[in-house]
Parts: sequence; structure tokens; C-alpha cells
Amino acid sequence: MISLVQMCQFMHHDIFQTFLRPTGQQRIQINAVNFYYRSELNNEAKCAFVEFFYKQELAGRGEQLLQAWEKKMGVRHTGLKVHRMKTRWGSCSAKGGLNFSWRLLCAPPEAMDYVVVHELAHLIEFNHSSRFWAIVEGILPDYKARRQSLKEVQESLLRQGW
Repeated sequence: MISLVQMCQFMHHDIFQTFLRPTGQQRIQINAVNFYYRSELNNEAKCAFVEFFYKQELAGRGEQLLQAWEKKMGVRHTGLKVHRMKTRWGSCSAKGGLNFSWRLLCAPPEAMDYVVVHELAHLIEFNHSSRFWAIVEGILPDYKARRQSLKEVQESLLRQGW
């Protein structure tokens, strides 16, 4: 497992900063949101802390993205869950439930949009047929470049133990 500082330096273009506090606490600043934790926490606990934040953040942001893309695509999901998934960015159930990996927040916004559109397209075509890819391409003509950027982020995360 990589250290919190290493992970913070990688994640989302250095949006994390770790600060030492004279009181023995440390603070993590994420886009002007501060989290305080005891300095004696080990890296595993700190990483779990950051993962928890990312899950909460993606749950809120994911719903906003879904609502925006649903209007454009004329579909509706039945629920959203955020999980720890190492090999997938998202999935869609036959009942319309969507699952996203919290690691999706490590990807560029354009790549996040691709995952959302990809999973919503499964509500129209529940497979990866040529019809499915035509739906995705109709919404995002540059989906292949977006998908490639996800592969690069995934490779980097896996190299770093995430």
C-alpha cells in the first residue's frame, strides 16, 4: 500500500495537501475541505479515511452526473452505489441499478462522463453489441479517447497499489 502522501500527490492533480498541526493532529485539505485526524493513525487507516471521503463525494457527484446525462439520453436509473472495485469503473444491473468505483474520482471529468454514459447506455442495450457502441458514440463521439484515458488512470492506480 502506498503512503497517504504519495496517494494524495497522485490523486486528482495534487488536490490533496497534508499539513502537520502543532497539536499532534494532521489535516488533509481537499479542494478547501479540511479533515482532521490523529497523527498516530497508520497509513492503512488514513487511506481508509480518504476512501470513505471519495465514496461519499462520488455518491453525490454521481447522482448529479446521472441526472444530467439521463435527460440527454431519455433513460432513468433506479439507484446508485459506490464500491471499491479494482477492475471495473462501473456496472449496471438488469433492474437499472448502477455501481461506480470510488476510484472514478481519480479520472478526468471527461472520463467520468464516459463511464456514466456507458452505464446508462446499458439501460437501452444491456450488452456490448454494435448497437450498444453506436448509442455510446451517438452521445460521446470521442468515447474511445475517453476510454483510453481511463485505462491510463487504472494502470497508474494499480501500479501504486490502489
